[in-house]
Amino acid sequence: MGVTRHAPREISLRTDLTWAERRCTVLHETLHAERGPSLDGVLYEREELVVRRTTARLMLPWIKDVGEALAWSASSQWPMEECADELMVDVDVLRDRLRWLHPAERHYLARRLEEL
Repeated sequence: MGVTRHAPREISLRTDLTWAERRCTVLHETLHAERGPSLDGVLYEREELVVRRTTARLMLPWIKDVGEALAWSASSQWPMEECADELMVDVDVLRDRLRWLHPAERHYLARRLEEL
């Protein structure tokens, strides 16, 4: 959705992004810019995972907010999309946040969703 070019010091975004996608992509690409260029291959993939994890944690720092949005959207036909919309992020950032939960956060979400 975006690209960071280190030499000319520029970040470019696709023009067809939603507001939430732009918001998340700007942070993601800014983190790439701050961290500097990375090598191709395995090191690039590793760097991408670090940036994705950091983006998700910065965009969604409070797991209670995520839990409430998940509970609110649970009965929806498209729960992940509605949850992401409620949290003002894109679905990829929400999935990344859920992918890298701390065990205590995972426990909290399990308890919160059992209440439904």
